[in-house]
Amino acid sequence: LQFAPFAGYVDLLENCNYDTVRVYTIDEAEMNKLDLAAAMRRWSISDAERNIRMNYVKPFRKPQQGMNVLDLNLQYVRGITASVQDVGYQLGVASQLEVAGEKPSNNSFAGPYFPPRGALGVLSFGILAGLAMYLGLLGLDRKWQLLLTIGGGLVACGFIFFSRGLLTRQLLAFISAVIFPVLSMYTIIDIWEQSEKPAAYRTATHAIVAALWQLALAVLLSLIGATFIASVLGDIRFFLEADIYRGVKLTFLLPPMLFALLYVKRFDVLGLSSAAGGMAKGAIADGKTSKDKVKHTDKALTQDGDALPLGQQLARLMNLKLTVGALLCLGVLGVVALIFVGRSGHTAGVPVPGIEVKLRIFLEQLMYARPREKEFLIGHPAFFIAAYAAYNRAPRLWQLLLGMAAVIGQASLVQTFCHMRTPVLMSYIRALDGYALGAALGMVAVVLVATLLPQLLAWKRRYLTHV
Repeated sequence: LQFAPFAGYVDLLENCNYDTVRVYTIDEAEMNKLDLAAAMRRWSISDAERNIRMNYVKPFRKPQQGMNVLDLNLQYVRGITASVQDVGYQLGVASQLEVAGEKPSNNSFAGPYFPPRGALGVLSFGILAGLAMYLGLLGLDRKWQLLLTIGGGLVACGFIFFSRGLLTRQLLAFISAVIFPVLSMYTIIDIWEQSEKPAAYRTATHAIVAALWQLALAVLLSLIGATFIASVLGDIRFFLEADIYRGVKLTFLLPPMLFALLYVKRFDVLGLSSAAGGMAKGAIADGKTSKDKVKHTDKALTQDGDALPLGQQLARLMNLKLTVGALLCLGVLGVVALIFVGRSGHTAGVPVPGIEVKLRIFLEQLMYARPREKEFLIGHPAFFIAAYAAYNRAPRLWQLLLGMAAVIGQASLVQTFCHMRTPVLMSYIRALDGYALGAALGMVAVVLVATLLPQLLAWKRRYLTHV
């Protein structure tokens, strides 16, 4: 997994013409931390999820569970053999992926796979079109969108056709990973805003029914970006991880931030347009405004009115005075963000709680592909609450925060496809499993919010109105 240097790895692959297989082993330092059950559990899961074809088993060095080292390792190897056979693997000569239309050579080796350069060129236009769509929502003129799509696509084709194009493909994959989750969630925002009969959805039941198909739509749209990633990175070097996807932490951070930019541009989230509204109100009182201006002013004074230009909103945001409570909230959000980023990857040093380890083991046994926690514990439940908030016309700030949390789930779904060691079919199934589990938790979350929120509002009116 390239977590530690492996001297000569890439040279070995190239000199063997990539006629190699993926090998999995547990590092000796890690082995010293594991008991027998935890170590045995890793093999079948890693073989299935990381496209492993050979297990390199390192023995335990110290006795445990009342067994000497010899008996301990004999039971260890027997347990590994049984677990990998239980998930459908056969013991024998390791075989590589077969290339369609080619007969495997000796020992079932099929040779390296590299995608056609023409196909990669076509993909580049599609990915850059997605970027142009996002920038268009931020206000980029149509001609510049066309120039970015066509001109940028031609430049990408040049690098792909006349060089190795690795950096270009990495950049295209990164664009897909950060842009398509945002476009997906923004499409759902449009659906919520264009609803002509919001009163019918103010009950928890109607909001849940709507959120079920809307989350399914969001997942399908996000999978477009995920498929772009799998296609543009799909070759033997990424399968064997001689090359790996870069920018995992940015892939988690940028989608919520990019979504927030779109939302703030479209809506007056913090009431930053109130000053402009007050000035327009004064103009109306003086009788100095036209009918068109009156109409625009009335719209600007409503919650759903047009926000100020993004630059002006950001400038006013910088001049806001913060209370102690706001600073405390920012501090909490900062800690959450630190944990959120630290938990991405495998080397950040943020520990995993024991209860979470047990939850992972349970889901691995229950489902074909264990979904990611950022999807079913954060993103998808937040999506359901965001739908309920949107149909009940909650304050824009709360809708923004819930939307950002929902984007986390879509970004996690797409980011799964950046790890080409995992078979793509398993990543699709993981997304479906995440939808199913996240939808179930989302329904529970909406019921809880719908039940507790009236009580909280009544308490606030009773005790805090005159504070």
